[in-house]
Amino acid sequence: MSMEANEDVYEESCEIGSSITTKRAKKLTSDVWKSFLKLPPATRNESLHLDKGQEHRVEPIDQTIYREKVSVAILKHNYPFSFAEHQGNRDIHLYLNSTVKTISRNTAKSDILKMYDREKEYLKNELAMIPSRVCLTSDMWTSLASNGYMCLTAHYVDLNWILQKRVLIFRHVPPPHSGAVLSPLLIEFVKEWGIEKKIFSLTLDNATCNKGVITNLKEHLSLMQALVCDGKFFHVRCGNHILNLIVKSGLEKVDAAIVKIREGIKHIKHSEGRILKFVECIKNLGLRCSKKLCQDMVIRWNSTYLMLESAILYQQAYIQYKLIDTDFKHGLYEEEWKRVETIAQFLKPFYNSTTLFSGSR
Repeated sequence: MSMEANEDVYEESCEIGSSITTKRAKKLTSDVWKSFLKLPPATRNESLHLDKGQEHRVEPIDQTIYREKVSVAILKHNYPFSFAEHQGNRDIHLYLNSTVKTISRNTAKSDILKMYDREKEYLKNELAMIPSRVCLTSDMWTSLASNGYMCLTAHYVDLNWILQKRVLIFRHVPPPHSGAVLSPLLIEFVKEWGIEKKIFSLTLDNATCNKGVITNLKEHLSLMQALVCDGKFFHVRCGNHILNLIVKSGLEKVDAAIVKIREGIKHIKHSEGRILKFVECIKNLGLRCSKKLCQDMVIRWNSTYLMLESAILYQQAYIQYKLIDTDFKHGLYEEEWKRVETIAQFLKPFYNSTTLFSGSR
């Protein structure tokens, strides 16, 4: 073989134990290779060393982004601040990146408060920039511990002509919840958000105390010449609350059949064994088991409609269950079922209207 042919051959040497093996590589015939410098190949040990070095090389994590994501997780999923200190949670983060610096519950709380302040300033700037007016909705909410809270929500059209809804305030308000107490709070809140001269309307329910709230707030805005049409359209009465009053008035004289259904569902859902018996009745009758029996809540009339709807769906199973459970004393006669169907038909448009009013579009 000539010298030129030898130069065009790439020889790779691999050290295995104490022996040296040489194998011929493919002949490099292209003229392109004249522009490159040939380097000796790496040995097996060198290759393994490079691979291990790449495996253990970990890019340092952005600690600011990490803390932001922990805060978002706590807010989004309603976790306690101690979520940041849960050992299992920390172990996962350290496993994914050993450079991460886990945080304490106090740091998480501080980060979330800073996030709230930042988002609040962003929303205040957005409200200041929109050329349109803002419609407010306010309501009182009572917790299970009987603590009163005021919620203030803003509805507005943004610069992209998209309807937006934002909760501005959700704050504990000690009693009494009279107009004299609530109206100064509302004035304070609208000042805090810088929208005193941008309010178009305020929607409230029909509670007696809200008359004083409207009167005081209108007087305040009138002095600032901030009312549209002298406040003619300022007070909007909550449509859902009006519907609620109508239906509750009708349900005060509720048919005894509804009471039977309510008590019957309580009886069935009292134990797992009774529920299994009822499910067996459904299967035996070939009924579709897509909905559960719904037990209503006294303070929510729309749940009464849902209860009747589910009971009518499983009417035949309800009748059969009475035959296999001797303790069941809440069976309905045929005439009573007809009255239940009539009441459900009456409530349906009210339920649909309430659902429509509650929508954000």
